[in-house]
Amino acid sequence: MIYSLLIIDNAAIGLNGTGASILPGEGFTAMSYLSLFMAIEDLVWQKPDLIILGEGLPMDSFEVCCRLRRVLDVPVLIMGSLPRDNGWSRAVKSGADCYLEKPVTFSELAARVKAILRRCEWNLEQG
Repeated sequence: MIYSLLIIDNAAIGLNGTGASILPGEGFTAMSYLSLFMAIEDLVWQKPDLIILGEGLPMDSFEVCCRLRRVLDVPVLIMGSLPRDNGWSRAVKSGADCYLEKPVTFSELAARVKAILRRCEWNLEQG
């Protein structure tokens, strides 16, 4: 199965290149946006399996997550430079499924994304 990722602010999370080159060979297709507003426009027709938020947005990524949670039931992973304890607690309070402290390797990012998607599939199967 190919999973679709929607990545907002890929420059800030340290992923260089186009969405097509993110996590190559890991079974993901990705749409990446440098602007929150461009991403929100595409969310009208995009049905991503997971959203990755960076911290270089015009609005706090934790606040973006809170707002997304009001209208979407999609897993959210936030990447940032806050210390792990502080970042994780803020992420959980905002409704995110995971927080990763930068820098992050592609292998760790891929593993976390796969774990979140696996858990979501399991929850759907369990009803």
